[in-house]
Amino acid sequence: MKLASLLVYDSATGNFTYSVTVAASTESTTDVDALFFPYTLTTATESLIVLKRCDYIRLLNLNMMVARSPSINRTYMKRFFASKLTPPPVTEVSAGCSSSEAEALVGLVYPLLLKRSPDHQGLVDYSYKLAQGLLTPLEFMQELMASEEYRQAQGCYDYLADEGVSGYFNAEVSALSAELEACTKLGSKDYETAWQAVFNADRALIIGQQVYGRQHKERFWELANAMGLLLQHTPAPQVLEFGVSEFSGLYGKLFPHMQFHTSDRPTSDDYIGFTEAVCKKLVGGDHLPLDLTDTQALNDFSQQQSGRFDLILLTEVLEHLCIHPVDILRPLIQALSSQGQLYLTTPNFFSLENRQLMQRWHNPQEVYPAAEGNWDAHHHHREYCLTELLPFIEQAGGSLKGFYYSSCWDQQSCDNPAERSNMVFVISAAAANFKLG
Repeated sequence: MKLASLLVYDSATGNFTYSVTVAASTESTTDVDALFFPYTLTTATESLIVLKRCDYIRLLNLNMMVARSPSINRTYMKRFFASKLTPPPVTEVSAGCSSSEAEALVGLVYPLLLKRSPDHQGLVDYSYKLAQGLLTPLEFMQELMASEEYRQAQGCYDYLADEGVSGYFNAEVSALSAELEACTKLGSKDYETAWQAVFNADRALIIGQQVYGRQHKERFWELANAMGLLLQHTPAPQVLEFGVSEFSGLYGKLFPHMQFHTSDRPTSDDYIGFTEAVCKKLVGGDHLPLDLTDTQALNDFSQQQSGRFDLILLTEVLEHLCIHPVDILRPLIQALSSQGQLYLTTPNFFSLENRQLMQRWHNPQEVYPAAEGNWDAHHHHREYCLTELLPFIEQAGGSLKGFYYSSCWDQQSCDNPAERSNMVFVISAAAANFKLG
């Protein structure tokens, strides 16, 4: 099933041609990484690319190479598959093929384009059409490449087009999401002044917090802007933060009209971290010791604090907990006031960094620390993705109000928002909960 003996692409004209006779190139041959393109590529000029002994299956490897070669634009392949090839002067492409050849072709093309084996129906349908000449191999590949599944397999995932996601995003959610991501409610100078007052103050910080302050500076910039946006119409809001840090002392400097409270896992009085006494001194409000992995303690909390808080902050905490998300989200949502909102952030499992590690067959998840290495509960037990957290929020009695992918942790730029390192959710109690309450 040969396309031709020789495939030639001329970038000056944007045309592909194939023939059995082409003048030999006098230029040197460049060997491309064998993992992605195990065939010899010869360039006669900067605009002429010659691929030797190319058939339909090997042609797919050119698509994989395009993304990794600075001299070849990705659109060349799209242009090729969307255009008609000049008919070969010697070797003709047959109208059909045998059933076994058709099945073999389908079995080879599916993993290359869709990153999976063909499903039974796809194998039967495409094998029949290829064997009967109803589809040429090129048309078969074009059809697969036009599918949404191909776009997702190539890393072009659009979360707003995902059927499991789009139903949660109406115009109101989209509008708030855009406002949250814009971070326009707080001046950068005001934030910097408050940050300096906390982290460069003439006092001893809790162990590790100086480094923490630098690492998390951008994330708390986003959080502070969100607080200004979400509570702008609440005169004296009650705010509860789970997971205390030196940043907790920053909120009062930025929003003196808000009443802040803290919650963290119970500790002994001689603990070197954020004890109850340290938290009260840092924030000034109530401190509610609570083990977020204790479902009974969470149920007691929801009953005692029902409807109290206008904003609950659960940022970079969920991934540290060995508990089902619904079991922690439900009591927190029940503690919200009628207009209250839960601000949740957690790492995106499908971040670009994680995906790159998995492509190299490396596990992006860290092993649980040995011995007493997790004394400060820093280990990530589980990282989540958008498509699983949205149903969990709904099951917990919540309603999505805003969402965006944050780049606060990213060391490299991401063209696709869904590959950014962090996820930001704003959640309210579903209307039905208040009607029942």
